[in-house]
Amino acid sequence: MTLKEMLGLDTRADRYTYGVDPVAGYVSSQKIPDRWVSTTCGYCSVGCGMFIGVKDGRAVSVRGNPDHPVNRGMLCPKGLSEHHAIATDNRARYPLLRRGGSMQRQSILRRFIRLRFG
Repeated sequence: MTLKEMLGLDTRADRYTYGVDPVAGYVSSQKIPDRWVSTTCGYCSVGCGMFIGVKDGRAVSVRGNPDHPVNRGMLCPKGLSEHHAIATDNRARYPLLRRGGSMQRQSILRRFIRLRFG
């Protein structure tokens, strides 16, 4: 920890700069994506259309798809936080199985692929 951080004088200005996104206007520079990917929200069964902003291969922002007939560009709070759920450390990335009442989970990815795709 630096002396500035200990005294509370380090503002970390490099982290809190603003930039102009052609779609959203002024936003945090960390949230300006390289590209927008069209997708559907995965939280509930409504199927709202959304765009995920991708920067350096990671989801950094989200916005509603104004041309989608279900939500017409609007998103609920869960949909607006979709990009945070994608990058969590404890997210299951492959099928897991608990055996014999144990709390430990084992990967069954190979078994899943074999059963699913032959």
